[in-house]
Amino acid sequence: MISENELLALMADLESDRIERTVSTNDTTKFREAICAFSNDFPSHRQPGFLLIGVHDKTGKACGLTATDELLRNPVMAEALKILGYVNRFGRGVLDAQAALQENGSPEARFEFQPTFVSVTIPKHPAV
Repeated sequence: MISENELLALMADLESDRIERTVSTNDTTKFREAICAFSNDFPSHRQPGFLLIGVHDKTGKACGLTATDELLRNPVMAEALKILGYVNRFGRGVLDAQAALQENGSPEARFEFQPTFVSVTIPKHPAV
């Protein structure tokens, strides 16, 4: 898991092929594009990508989004993860994603819950 200081540095940095920021909690197209770009890693950074939900894309400032149970169970976010193949049904996503990553030989995803945002880091597979 990244530290609070590392997260703040990511928020302050420019958006790049490793960092995508959004205040939207339902822009599934943006989520899909970011996750696909991170997994492709065309520049061969061999470092994880970060989709920062609840962070303004222009300023890098937290938008004040509160990580409520409702947000964490947002059906639009759940549907985006289902379309991407990370979950198969509501309530099992994190466990299924972790199991699939383990089965694939990938490092475990790291979830960080803060009062104003949720961060999920999916490290790149070691063989890529």
